[in-house]
This record gives sequence, C-alpha cells and structure tokens, in this order.
Amino acid sequence: MATARKSEDFLASYHHFTAKRSPLPMSNHAHHRAQKRSVPAQIIEMLQTYGATQRSHGREIWFFDNHARKQIARDFSDSFRQFERWMNVYAVVADTGLVITVGHRTTKITRH
Repeated sequence: MATARKSEDFLASYHHFTAKRSPLPMSNHAHHRAQKRSVPAQIIEMLQTYGATQRSHGREIWFFDNHARKQIARDFSDSFRQFERWMNVYAVVADTGLVITVGHRTTKITRH
C-alpha cells in the first residue's frame, strides 16, 4: 500500500507541473487499454513531454529512452523511484495527435 501511495504522490506532483496543458485526445481503444494496463493519463502526458519518438507504419511511437529517463530523474529527483514502474510504457500516436493505443514494452524499440 505504501508504494501505491508514493506513486499517487509522484503523479500529483507531475500534475502540478503540467496543470496548464490541455489533456491529450485519446481514442476509445487507447482509453480502455490505458485503464486495463494501469497507465495513468499523466504518464502519457510525460511521454509527450519527455519521451523519444520513432516513426513506424505512418504513426509515431512515444517511449522513454535513456535521455528521457535522465531528464525525469533530474526534474523529479525526490519521487523518481515511484516512476520506474512506468519506464517501459509506450504510446502510438496518429499524425493528428490522437493517442491510438498505449502499452508496456516487452522488446527494445529499434531506431533507424
């Protein structure tokens, strides 16, 4: 239970960091996948802010690379340990900015 509480504290601190931004548009599929895979909306926003992108099949894949992890650790040094469980999250985003789906990476994303 203590870990869940710390995760909530981290997400609350990130929410204050991005309070002025409008939420990302998500498809119904992405919303359901995020719920089923326990990926908070704040993490998807962090992908947009900090994550790297890779074009694949006409869409962008957002993910946390080593550079993004270091930036997040620097910006949220007090609560970074609670964020580690979401370090392998990715999002597939259409050219219109609509989040198509989200998930947890099980393999490395290769760059071209």
